[in-house]
Amino acid sequence: VREDAAQYVLAGLEERIEQWREAIFVNIVRTCGERRYWEQWSDSVAGIARRHHERIRALIAQPTPAGARFSEFVAALKRNLNDSVTHDDAAAMLSQHLVTKPVFDALFGGSEFTARNPVSQAMERMTGELAGLGLEAETEELDAFYASVRRRADGIDNAEGRQRVAAELYDRFFRTAYRRDAERLGIVYTPVEIVDFIVRAVAGLLRSEFGASLGDEGVHVLDPFTGTGTFVARLLQSGLIPPADLPRKYRGEIHANEIMLLAYYIAAVNVENAYRDALAAAGLDEPYEPFPGIVLADTFQAAEPGEGRATAMFPRNSERIERQLGLDIRVILGNPPWSVGQRMHDDANANLDYPSLDRHIAAAYVADSVAGSHKALYDSYVRGIRWASNRVLDCEDGGIVGFVTNSGFIDSPSFDGFRKTLAREFHAIHVYNLRGNARTSSEQRRREGGGVFEAGSRAGVSILLLVKRPAPVPETGADIRYRDIGDYLARERKLEIVAQSDLGSGEWRPIVPNRHGDWIRQRSEQFAGHRPLAAMRGQPPGLPLFEKSSLGLVSARDAWVFNSSADDLHQRIRRAVDSYNRRAATRDLGGGADLPDFKWDSTTERLARKGVQITFNENGFRTSLYRPYFKQHLYMDRSLNNSVYQLPQIFVEPDDRIPSIVVESKGAHHGFGLLAVDAVPADKAVSGAAGHINCVLPLQVYNDLPPDAQGTLPLRGAIAGAS
Repeated sequence: VREDAAQYVLAGLEERIEQWREAIFVNIVRTCGERRYWEQWSDSVAGIARRHHERIRALIAQPTPAGARFSEFVAALKRNLNDSVTHDDAAAMLSQHLVTKPVFDALFGGSEFTARNPVSQAMERMTGELAGLGLEAETEELDAFYASVRRRADGIDNAEGRQRVAAELYDRFFRTAYRRDAERLGIVYTPVEIVDFIVRAVAGLLRSEFGASLGDEGVHVLDPFTGTGTFVARLLQSGLIPPADLPRKYRGEIHANEIMLLAYYIAAVNVENAYRDALAAAGLDEPYEPFPGIVLADTFQAAEPGEGRATAMFPRNSERIERQLGLDIRVILGNPPWSVGQRMHDDANANLDYPSLDRHIAAAYVADSVAGSHKALYDSYVRGIRWASNRVLDCEDGGIVGFVTNSGFIDSPSFDGFRKTLAREFHAIHVYNLRGNARTSSEQRRREGGGVFEAGSRAGVSILLLVKRPAPVPETGADIRYRDIGDYLARERKLEIVAQSDLGSGEWRPIVPNRHGDWIRQRSEQFAGHRPLAAMRGQPPGLPLFEKSSLGLVSARDAWVFNSSADDLHQRIRRAVDSYNRRAATRDLGGGADLPDFKWDSTTERLARKGVQITFNENGFRTSLYRPYFKQHLYMDRSLNNSVYQLPQIFVEPDDRIPSIVVESKGAHHGFGLLAVDAVPADKAVSGAAGHINCVLPLQVYNDLPPDAQGTLPLRGAIAGAS
């Protein structure tokens, strides 16, 4: 009997354990597995969006009322976003709307957003024109994905929880499904700890610098690059705005811009839910009210001079843009986009041009710089700082900028003019260096610690706070305070420290810039008395030690112009020249079977657009130092190299072996380095790392060399005073 009873009990336990196991598996998928699940679905979503895109393009190409309506839709987008929007871009936006609207509805079920948001209404009207043409069938494949979003959001009854789910969706799904948009716009989701620190810091600076508060009437707050709306949502939840002031701030004094449709949708509902939660926490019960301060707009383009933005398709969105442009904005906070531009022109993913904004950058940051390269000064985050500076400087009562940005501006030589300008334009500057630069190596990489954006950025991160008072900035410049979060810290520890930080703690140290604009690791003035190695832009007059110098060769297509085999290199260059000439003749810059992996860059694209034919140059073949102690055959010719600098004036003949010293600049992250060479050095010849600048100093140069000289000319010593 005992044995039978034991068997019965064991059988029951096994059945229950099996049930428990199934329940546990279901809940693991529900709670832990969704983010990975969304990553897997992102490829399918991207494919379906592409099919939508192609079908929409085919439909609008037909002479139908829908095609005419679509042209109005494109014109409205041009007015509301920027003039570069094409029919293809508009079709892509509609396809994105069709695919992501169910995601949005699943995440924020029950919201009145879809029916009352002006952009959503316009999108629905346009997709309504295309209804019944088979577009809906494509998204049926995604029902399981939409269900997973609903499952993840089910039971979350607070705004913070929904924000975290939205962050996961945005980071794990959107940035993968729409990777090219994310790369071009520099999309990175900001950790809540950093958001909260910036909100607290801005509130503290308002009190200490202006005797004002975030709840005061007339203190307008703008997040110009709002992403999923976390900055505005956390502001509403922070308790820094008194409950009695919340309706006024929400209805007319808090503003947010976003250029990407899905992020715009999520941001609007995030803010709306945060507002309702803040009211409920204060014991106030208000009906649903759409957030009137959010705008679908390209913030940079909106500031460019041009025609009005009123359109029949997006009338209320256009009105919001115009109203915002007419306001004095006292507080600007957020995370500007991080993108310096596409790597190659054949990426077809270039950042947009903003002529007026870029002229401001040139007149301020570039004009006050003595650096040799200024490309980094047109990074999107620098544009964001310049744009925000312009808005705050135009405000009669002064204002504050609070951004989380790339930390390159802190000590990069390229940013000397940037640092000088900030110190001249603002009264107070706070810089919080969060480190995490993954573009370093060895011990320095370990010292940098974890990146607060995880895989979202390999660059170092900093928080920048700028204060402009109504009075003029004194001649001594800004009061600059700097804090370094410390060495060897994991991401989680950094965020813990940020969450506990404030501007009044003793960790902030004053910085007194030198005349070169150095903030930290300031250069010694003793070096100014030495003769320069080479003539550099902005250096004081003086005979350089080397009469001629150059940077290392940048090919932009290493696989084509470098080779271990001289014969293979000759054949490859002949094929590249022939194919390029065929394409230049027709202005066709595509890939094609004859040239599938050829890289188009600024040099070849500019020539091909003009129809310029290039010739095969037998004298272009050289021996090159490709990497440290690793030589390769090289085809050196301006037509197929991105930048050859002065190297053709140094290594003139194919068999030249000019002894030279290659110096890696102080901007290199791992420190100073040099190498002696006797062949054409590539830009990575010393360290093998990308982004490092090499200065080539030759022992000898050709005497009286014409710009395009061919043939042997007499050599002379390049070191001044040499025999």
